[in-house]
Amino acid sequence: MTVPASMRNRLGSSWVPDALTLLGILAYGLLSFGQASAQVSVLDEGLYLYKGLLFARGDYIPFQAYGPLTNHMPLSFLIPGWVQLVWGEGIRTGRFFALAMGVVMMILLWRTTRREASPWWSAAAVWAVAFNPALVKIYSQAISQVLVATLLMGILYLGLGRSRNLWQTTAAAALAGALWMTRINMLLVLPLLLAYLWLTHGRRAGIAATISGGAVVALGHAIYWPGILKLWAKWLPAQLTPFLDSFRITNGGTEAWSTRVSGGSARGIVVDAIRKHFLPVAGGIWAWICYPGKGATSDERQRTRDAVFLSLLLLVLAGIHTYATLGLTYCPFCLANYFGFFSPIGLVLMALAGAHWLPKLNRPRRFVSLGFLLLFPVLASVNLGGSVVDSLLSLQVPRMSLSAVRPGTIELGNLLGSSLGVTRSDVERWVSVGMAVAVLLCLTILGVAALWRGRLLRLQPGLRPAVIGLLAIVLATSSIRFGNTYAEYDCGLDVIRAQEEAGAYLRSKIDPGARVYWGVGQSPAPLLYLDQPRIFPPQLNGTYTFRIGGDPSELGRFSHWNQALASEWLAAADFALVDVGSYEGWIVSALDSAHYDQIRRSPATNPCEADSAIMIFRRITPQE
Repeated sequence: MTVPASMRNRLGSSWVPDALTLLGILAYGLLSFGQASAQVSVLDEGLYLYKGLLFARGDYIPFQAYGPLTNHMPLSFLIPGWVQLVWGEGIRTGRFFALAMGVVMMILLWRTTRREASPWWSAAAVWAVAFNPALVKIYSQAISQVLVATLLMGILYLGLGRSRNLWQTTAAAALAGALWMTRINMLLVLPLLLAYLWLTHGRRAGIAATISGGAVVALGHAIYWPGILKLWAKWLPAQLTPFLDSFRITNGGTEAWSTRVSGGSARGIVVDAIRKHFLPVAGGIWAWICYPGKGATSDERQRTRDAVFLSLLLLVLAGIHTYATLGLTYCPFCLANYFGFFSPIGLVLMALAGAHWLPKLNRPRRFVSLGFLLLFPVLASVNLGGSVVDSLLSLQVPRMSLSAVRPGTIELGNLLGSSLGVTRSDVERWVSVGMAVAVLLCLTILGVAALWRGRLLRLQPGLRPAVIGLLAIVLATSSIRFGNTYAEYDCGLDVIRAQEEAGAYLRSKIDPGARVYWGVGQSPAPLLYLDQPRIFPPQLNGTYTFRIGGDPSELGRFSHWNQALASEWLAAADFALVDVGSYEGWIVSALDSAHYDQIRRSPATNPCEADSAIMIFRRITPQE
């Protein structure tokens, strides 16, 4: 039976790439499930979850004096807090909300690139995320990166392109306003979007978008006025905004946490961020290498406008976050994480150029552009050979059995070895040989074809899959190779269960409503499981809000603390919680007295670190 040409075209242009894309989203979901269980809870994650719960329950309000430090816009805390009110308190809810947001972000990425580019390029964009272990890990934690990336992709899905309705552009601007009220570092998305919508859709759509986006921002500021000015006072230069001085700490002593990096270290941090976001960065650069010049048709001019908008977003956000990490002293090693806020923009730009600009290039320019993608891994210092195989086999994948996917992760090499009944070294040897054979086969086919035709640059349509396959292998392995260096929070065991067991133990030992001194220098996620503890909120950020010296009253009002406040709070506490790493100095002598009774410490909050248990000290009352 002969398949009609029209059906073959439909299968080749839609069904196959869409199925491949859905497979990529499924692969992301499985990888994210494994990482959601297997990554250690970081301080920021615990802060988003616990502060969010306190705000959502109404125990405190954002920017409240003497309350938890609201160092980001309110929605970054309130959204995870509201989610916990609905689905239950704890890190499990937070991690699975992150997983769900990641899947939604992937669907939005697919639908946006499919509409504005092509089905095949949408598949490439989706797999670019799934093939990047760093992005999967970043988006699998209950931190604001995945929430921001999802909102950003929602904005592009609704607002990018000419064929958008008024309600879509208006909703895109409202989402951009919500993004502003989630993270202040994303505030420029709204004005850039408004400028794009005015140019693309005209006055009517521009006015509606300005009203909707501005209303969301204005409403958010009105609700938390004037306390929200504390956040603006932190980021705006004091010399230019003396009217905000009353919202700044003026007698706060010296910051205990301050980090500066050398020029060489700064360059290394930037290179590391580029490597961990290899395909989004490479795709953004490659798009403009493919630029064919200003087109004559309205569609071509619109695509150029789209690409300029996406490029401005990418460059402006990269510049802001590079300055925030390297120009300030708060977190210079956070740049790779911060790129996760906006990394998918580069993939949308890549798909747009690949679908519409690449086919218009003449042969020499086409080969130059594809040659860039082949050479970029070398420029980014990838060590081809054994290190690629090692990176592939050390990739963390979900633990799987014949019946189910289990929590936690295992290295791909160990999974293959146990499944096949061979050693890890055997797997490494077989994979190395297989990769070498595949590459040599592709090169041989290309070489024979070139000699046979006598024209190196004139590839026949039948050989294009070999070229695309070779390019895909290089880019995929490079992305895995670079992304697999993000191992700071790897554990591999069931971290969620460990946190829940530690939290349940603390709940059994600490009385409901008790005053709790939090002297733990790690994620405050275990506090989620206690029964309405009365905490000292400035402690939650640990060293990052601790000051040497300063006026205790002023520090407390701005959600900071010093040694005087620490001593005062410990004296008022019913229980003191301290981890092994923080049990040193004055706290040792203060707790080693007749006023405290040490209870058996909790189970480890990190199953990969025995010293992550929490020490429990109970104040002995006179009645005892």
